[in-house]
Amino acid sequence: MGEQTTGAAGNPTGTEKEYPYVEVELVRSLIGEPRRHRATAHALGLRRLRQRRIHRLTPAIAGMIRRIHHMVRVRQVSGPSQDLARQSQPEAPAKTDTQ
Repeated sequence: MGEQTTGAAGNPTGTEKEYPYVEVELVRSLIGEPRRHRATAHALGLRRLRQRRIHRLTPAIAGMIRRIHHMVRVRQVSGPSQDLARQSQPEAPAKTDTQ
């Protein structure tokens, strides 16, 4: 009989689930929230109001969202967008040519 190979997460190869992408946006302040809620928001990459991050909706991410559901807005997206990736990175200052 054949041996079954396993992937990085210990799942047999070829059986990994395709999790949908979701965009998570922080819509309420972290001030005054319990430390565990603040830590969960930080683990999702949310540090400022109106900040957005795209994640795959794995069971771990779903649990984090469930914990802070009163502070975030979640919507399903088709995949990671280049536009959103550019928005979340700070822009470099414009160079001026002075001579």
